[in-house]
Amino acid sequence: MKKKRSLISEVFNQAAVLLVLGLALIYLWRQRAALGQLGPLSFLRYGLWLALVLYLCLLIETLRSLSSSYLFKRYDPADPESLKDLARLTRYQAFPPAGNVEGVKVLVSLLQYLKRSGFREVSRQSFGIVLENTGAGKEERFILIYKPMLNVLIADRHLKEAAAYVLQSKTRIRRNAILLISDMESDTEMLSSAVSAVNYLPKLSSHCVLMPYILDICHGRLFYPQDQSEQSLLDRYYYRQQRQLILQHSMRPSPGPGPSRPPQGPGPARPLAASPNQPSRPGPGFKS
Repeated sequence: MKKKRSLISEVFNQAAVLLVLGLALIYLWRQRAALGQLGPLSFLRYGLWLALVLYLCLLIETLRSLSSSYLFKRYDPADPESLKDLARLTRYQAFPPAGNVEGVKVLVSLLQYLKRSGFREVSRQSFGIVLENTGAGKEERFILIYKPMLNVLIADRHLKEAAAYVLQSKTRIRRNAILLISDMESDTEMLSSAVSAVNYLPKLSSHCVLMPYILDICHGRLFYPQDQSEQSLLDRYYYRQQRQLILQHSMRPSPGPGPSRPPQGPGPARPLAASPNQPSRPGPGFKS
């Protein structure tokens, strides 16, 4: 009840401010002909266009703020009812359950495709295989790991370690993603693990985004953050295309030889990147 009252109050206050500013802008727009008769000050009529742009920016930012604060539900990995609500969301139902597809084959298929597309493997960390593509003006990093057994604690730890790695890396890359692949059959454990990605806030800093994915092959679901209001339209389009790529290889993984080392475990880090220490408190990107 308190949250509902707070929502009504905030919406009313912000709507009142937008209404007053909008009426003032309409009045000035109707008087724009008079501004052209001010002689040396006639240039002020161009200020109306600037005021209109600023008003639209304010409107968009207000809608983003309200949607981020009130329109997204925070899911609880320990609450069965909350997990049932998450299971009902159709946005994460990505493809028919693929019981005959192995998670490691999906990982190998994605690795082969990314390397053909210009990515190079720079490190193997405890939270996944790190690939980067910095050629031809691109700045993108993709981290992949196969986890046959997954739970919310493991997922949280991988996301925190990946966030710390991204922020501490000497190679500054704006667009980052981490994909946890699992073919575990337990629906409850998968939904509990998915909460880590669904509740995640991808924006780590003003110049860095980390998009987490959890691929549930057994039940045909791809989980990702529900709140993407802080991302630009270009970033949203980029990550939408990335999700399509993941789904394409999830449904039809290309055949090929497996990696020389098991991808689900930590490996010796290469000199190009150093493994960050695990943060002692929740890393950036998590809702409090």
